[in-house]
Amino acid sequence: MVSKKELKKALEEAGSSHGDYEVNILNGVYDDDWPLWYAAFLAGKLGLRPSVMTRLLKEAQESHEKNNPKSDWTVYYSEFIIEKLEAGYE
Repeated sequence: MVSKKELKKALEEAGSSHGDYEVNILNGVYDDDWPLWYAAFLAGKLGLRPSVMTRLLKEAQESHEKNNPKSDWTVYYSEFIIEKLEAGYE
């Protein structure tokens, strides 16, 4: 299983790459389907199924916005996702 540190780093890389994608490919338009893009990026790097990763990212976003929106999103998401995976999330 991936560690929190590895996942945080992968989320940071995904964020940077996705930012470039939004600017250069989408011409600055916000990507409402960002969880799908991130999931594909992360699945390849971390060996997680894209469908599971997409659901986890959406749930992490909702939880982050509801519970601690001012915290660093990469830290929050990595902790949230690892906790779910350790609990057997599928």
